[in-house]
Amino acid sequence: MGKIDHLSDDQIATLAKVRDEYIAHGLSTEPADRRRAEAAFARVYEHLNLPRPRIVWVDSPMAAHLAHAQFPSAPHGKKVSDQVQHRVGDQVRSQVGNLVWGQIADRVWGQIADDVWKQVWSLVEDHVRDEVGASKLEWRPVGLLCQQIAAWVGWATVAIEIGVQLRSDTAETFGIFRDLCQSTGCAYMFADTVIACERPAEIHRDERGRLHNESGAAVLFRDGWGVHAIHGVRVSREYRNALARCAESLALAYSYTPTYQRAEIRAALNAAHALLGLPPF
Repeated sequence: MGKIDHLSDDQIATLAKVRDEYIAHGLSTEPADRRRAEAAFARVYEHLNLPRPRIVWVDSPMAAHLAHAQFPSAPHGKKVSDQVQHRVGDQVRSQVGNLVWGQIADRVWGQIADDVWKQVWSLVEDHVRDEVGASKLEWRPVGLLCQQIAAWVGWATVAIEIGVQLRSDTAETFGIFRDLCQSTGCAYMFADTVIACERPAEIHRDERGRLHNESGAAVLFRDGWGVHAIHGVRVSREYRNALARCAESLALAYSYTPTYQRAEIRAALNAAHALLGLPPF
């Protein structure tokens, strides 16, 4: 079979459809589909020739990190994920030409990664790392990314839809990670236990897709833990609250200041509004 060197108009439309579908998976705030996720975790353990694990569900990445600190052994799962990514990549590369490879990489993987990982999940990971460090705990990277790998899963899905044929064993293993991407947040996997994390309850972004919320957490998880950000820049809860109080104070001062003396206060107030994402005063 020859390589796929050209995409039809219908196939190009498929790229956009799958891209949007997996951006939605990567940013989903729906409760985890626990039954589907637990079945996928069991298949990972079966692939590793390990007994079916017990599943411990937690509500945030920080809670997952605190829970996994109780397990001294090295986590499982990432090796399987890395293996299937390499296999899928090799099989796609052998079946598509350079032009099509670039199209699906740029229009699907790249665009999903920008929206899902760069704008959202990388900031969540940084925040967990900082809070773990402040708590004097040992930092351990997430053992298994799930909805966070939407870019790779979306890219592989679109390759299959335009005609790439994966080997049966690769397709079966890929299906595990497609199910995890579509059903839950991250996980840590140990010899007989999975610590599985729920998806966030809320994600707030500005018009450019950056994490942003002037009135609360930009990413809020179900246990109340979250990430505060203004226009894609992480800030502490205290900073955001102080900035809001500053804007309120400036507005009050403005109302009591003679008109001819208001220019400087107005400029400061508009600067605070800009940082909070509010319209000009």
